[in-house]
Amino acid sequence: RGRGRGYLCGGASVIGDRGAEALEPPEGDHFQFGDLVDGLVICIAACGVILDIGSERFTGLLQVPGELKRQFREGDRVEGMTIVDIDHRTRQVLFSVEDPEL
Repeated sequence: RGRGRGYLCGGASVIGDRGAEALEPPEGDHFQFGDLVDGLVICIAACGVILDIGSERFTGLLQVPGELKRQFREGDRVEGMTIVDIDHRTRQVLFSVEDPEL
């Protein structure tokens, strides 16, 4: 489930590989604006922090300033992100977070 899936962001192609700490998707894999979601960092890319959010269909994208982006590491768990947009074309859920908990 989700293994070997490719992610493309800012020209960098990264292969996501779920570890033993896989996340459970929201019930029915449905997301709504304003939902709070947790995720695992897959990679840090030019466009932001790419996250495994426990979904078969969607990845997460947390757009943060460069200085904050450097605090994230692959495998970090990020809690309490708020859904601000859902892009069905790119299959990304976009998040904001006031004070990320790593």
